[in-house]
Amino acid sequence: MIQLAFIGFLEAVVYLLRYRSANERSSWRSGIHTFMVTALRVWFIVAGFSALFNEQPWLALILAYAVPAAITTAVFHECLERRKAGSS
Repeated sequence: MIQLAFIGFLEAVVYLLRYRSANERSSWRSGIHTFMVTALRVWFIVAGFSALFNEQPWLALILAYAVPAAITTAVFHECLERRKAGSS
């Protein structure tokens, strides 16, 4: 489950960087971030099925992935908003 939490954290960061790159019109960085998000999702599927086969409860697996991703997204967004407010 720690692996799923780590994947959730990484995917949230890379996903947000992907959108930031797209907003800055940096197509190469957007492409690299898109590839990284896809690779992380494949890793999530493999790790998730592995955990399910080891009889881990599916709800715990979903929460192990989703909670760190949600917290990371919220913190990252808050930092960006504070940076915007500070530069205006």
